[in-house]
Amino acid sequence: MFDDRKEEKIIGECSPSYLYSETALKNIHSYNPDAKIIVSLRNPITRSFSHYLMALRLGHTKDSFIKAFEKDRNAPNKGWGKTELFYELSMYASQLKRLYALFPSEQIKIIIFEELINKTTETMQECFDFLGVKPFQIVEKEAHNTATVPKNKAFNHFIVKTGLKKTAANLLGKQMKSKARSLIYSKNNPMKISKEDKAFLKKLYAEDIRKTEEIIQMDLSGWLKE
Repeated sequence: MFDDRKEEKIIGECSPSYLYSETALKNIHSYNPDAKIIVSLRNPITRSFSHYLMALRLGHTKDSFIKAFEKDRNAPNKGWGKTELFYELSMYASQLKRLYALFPSEQIKIIIFEELINKTTETMQECFDFLGVKPFQIVEKEAHNTATVPKNKAFNHFIVKTGLKKTAANLLGKQMKSKARSLIYSKNNPMKISKEDKAFLKKLYAEDIRKTEEIIQMDLSGWLKE
């Protein structure tokens, strides 16, 4: 990732897997023990549901949210690349403990995803200050990786598992692929998490949220009120 670096004062990259991995942080520390780490934490309930919507779109599941969530949570052979880890990736406390065991707190910046969305300028200013760089204007406003959902979950699952989706993507032109996506996926009526499912996850994540609050010394009670 850094082979083309020149005289930049600050360089970096990001991945959603590093915080969960038991080896990635050790490798980062071995590469550069002075590295500064920025962690974006999202409400574990909405993170899990957003993760499910991605898995649904990619054809990894055709089940309802809680059915897919519980099936994955109780899978006998769990792991990165093996299962979705809907539950585990939202359990932040143990992941943060590994981080703080390797890096001093002054090299770690925790930002809350919801604040990044709602208070972008202020949150980015905090990141600029943390990194010791001059502020720059955030120009791009377009949302990426938005949660489109398949109009027919079973059909989407089928074309992914059989390889038909990949084959079509290789054969169709840009215009035809766009038309095909509009036939298979919907943006206008995205799925919402039900009150029952949200209540279930609040109870499930409540203790870990409290532990996370203690580790990062931030008030996360709003996650349980949304």
